[in-house]
Amino acid sequence: MNLTPLAPLWYEVVVDDCSNYFETLEESKACQADARTKGASVDDQIYRDSCLPIGTYFVGDPSAVLLDWEVGKGTKYPLENGVYKLDAFTSFALYIAANGPGSYYDEEGNVFHTDSGYLAILPIESPDSCLRDVINAEACEELDVDCKAAIAQFNNVVDTQINRQCEGCIDFGGFPFIFTGDECWYDPGEE
Repeated sequence: MNLTPLAPLWYEVVVDDCSNYFETLEESKACQADARTKGASVDDQIYRDSCLPIGTYFVGDPSAVLLDWEVGKGTKYPLENGVYKLDAFTSFALYIAANGPGSYYDEEGNVFHTDSGYLAILPIESPDSCLRDVINAEACEELDVDCKAAIAQFNNVVDTQINRQCEGCIDFGGFPFIFTGDECWYDPGEE
């Protein structure tokens, strides 16, 4: 069994309360030093984060858009929470919804539906991605239009994790948190 490895962690440097992400420790240390010489407020700590590179991503049920989901489950798509790196150009995140298959809200009331019990953040427009031939782009767009998933543009490197804010909460950069557990900061009954 050939499992896809977790992606290397990125280095985060906080300058004037803004996060800057780097792939190497040397780049992050250089950023800190440069910011200090310019008189900026620099956090002394360099953080290690699970990140996804700049790009356009599908956020939703991987089983609904990946043509090879069934054969790749457990190998190409490890069935554990994390950010994975398939090749030099392809990183993706995969999370297990805390309450399994169902529909989940984010902080703004957007719905994310999953039949598989998983939610993924998958690159969809990268010409170098090894996923481009196995992602059904039409299905991604239909799910976005039907408000069962989302297509998100990451203009910066995005730090993403699950369970950071509360059990089952998926966060990715400056986007609204998706709540897959019992705690939810959005009340669908308020609409």
